[in-house]
Amino acid sequence: MAVPNQFIVTIVKTPIEKGKGQSFLSILSDEWIAASRSLSPSGFQLYLYLADKQNGYHWELSKTAITKTFGFSDKTYDRAKKDLIEKGYLVQEKGVKYFFYTTPQDKNVLL
Repeated sequence: MAVPNQFIVTIVKTPIEKGKGQSFLSILSDEWIAASRSLSPSGFQLYLYLADKQNGYHWELSKTAITKTFGFSDKTYDRAKKDLIEKGYLVQEKGVKYFFYTTPQDKNVLL
């Protein structure tokens, strides 16, 4: 890992099929609308930031980059990340590895 405050994220998106619905940022509209209703404003901003990445994209997410991009304080970033984790959008695999899902995942199901 390049910087201690980064964690590794792999994007996992629902494939979009013709006729299934409109998409936004290559995700289904129903998915981002549901996320907007369940997440805090800062949690939803982080959700959209992650959802903008291609399916399978793998990189080290920087807390510093997010705080600068959105003007978050460190506490706001921490709350946004915690919101995504608690709601099942960001699922920790082990250590600093996480998977981001555009729909909430059951926390009791192992990857």
